[in-house]
Amino acid sequence: MIEKIATIKEKGGIELNDVDALSLPVSKQETDLAILFEIPERKDQEKPGRILQMIWDKRFPLVKGMAGAYVYAVTITSGGARPGNHYHKKRKEIYFVLSGTVEVLLENIATKKLQRCFLGDKPQALYIKPGVAHVVVPYTDHSILLVIADSPNSDGDEFGYEISRQTLVDTA
Repeated sequence: MIEKIATIKEKGGIELNDVDALSLPVSKQETDLAILFEIPERKDQEKPGRILQMIWDKRFPLVKGMAGAYVYAVTITSGGARPGNHYHKKRKEIYFVLSGTVEVLLENIATKKLQRCFLGDKPQALYIKPGVAHVVVPYTDHSILLVIADSPNSDGDEFGYEISRQTLVDTA
């Protein structure tokens, strides 16, 4: 189910200008494994040839209580690379595709529930909940994935977990 997001003003909050409003997702679709946010775009006729998308604004975090403390980009240089195949017990991550198209396969390690999300065709952000294994399957070479996390990888909270794309297809 897709939920439209109320503006901060409607929630009794602050007055937003046009740029501030870009920090709020247009909609969100939540499942047991993840939350998919639709991100607004700004196409300013006075600044032709560019599109602005707000990726992170600490005033309006996509996920309540999540601090974007660690941000990095992953460039997938060949179709054979599959970043991920792990899960985190505590760490929270948000994925945003900067270039290319990817499929993100998700599996709840406790319930074995499976899900897949396609990212890159439109501006979206995918929040992956703790305890959900994930792997990124690129559909285009040189796909670039921006990861916003609440902690670095060095905290001992990464556990290997193989997700088979065939298993996901067989259960669909």
